[in-house]
Amino acid sequence: MKKSQNLAALIEEAIIDAYGEDEQRMGFLVMIEENIPVPFSATIAGSSIQVKKFDVDDHRIFVRCKRNGRMYSVDVLDIVPEIGTPGVEWIAAYRQWQQYAR
Repeated sequence: MKKSQNLAALIEEAIIDAYGEDEQRMGFLVMIEENIPVPFSATIAGSSIQVKKFDVDDHRIFVRCKRNGRMYSVDVLDIVPEIGTPGVEWIAAYRQWQQYAR
């Protein structure tokens, strides 16, 4: 299966019974939370962070992360998970969906 076909299947799974962007975004949040164990290490703009939690608002899925002892909220699309982090294909699927949802 090609990567784009795999992402399409994940997108379909996340939004199958969702109506509208808000419900679809929530579908992605559920799948991300179920498939990506926290905490995990990632980077943002070259800086190491520790992702502690996923959350959602009206426009995006974001992560609560820790860096140098302080907590931050960062858009999930701005992080680069450490290689080998399980479930990151869900972030890639969300990224692809997000491109077409707007």
